[in-house]
Amino acid sequence: NLARIAYVRQPVPRGDGDAILRARPFIGDEPCLVLFGDDLIKGEKGGASQLIEAFSRKQTPIIALEKVSDKRVSSYGIVESSSSEHRIHLVDKFLEKPQASETTSRLGVIGKYIITPEVFDYIER
Repeated sequence: NLARIAYVRQPVPRGDGDAILRARPFIGDEPCLVLFGDDLIKGEKGGASQLIEAFSRKQTPIIALEKVSDKRVSSYGIVESSSSEHRIHLVDKFLEKPQASETTSRLGVIGKYIITPEVFDYIER
């Protein structure tokens, strides 16, 4: 069973949500792995493998996160989470590039996701 791979280009850069919305016609009603080519993860397991394992366990959209320093908070989308289990955090809130003083969270969103079709409704809002 081979993966189906497609890529989407944005004529004008309007953020990650816009890029993901442009992929909607390719996705249909299946979960989809979204990878941004400029985010590399070095580790024992590849980033995509970790996301797929987490999705298999939780059956819900999955977002890759990394801990960021206070200096870097304003360069990332930040996730606030009130609970976690085995390095999987329940997302309570997204903050788009906040100042470090605006949140105690240091969980930065990196460009790897598994989304399900209902995610498009949230992005469109």
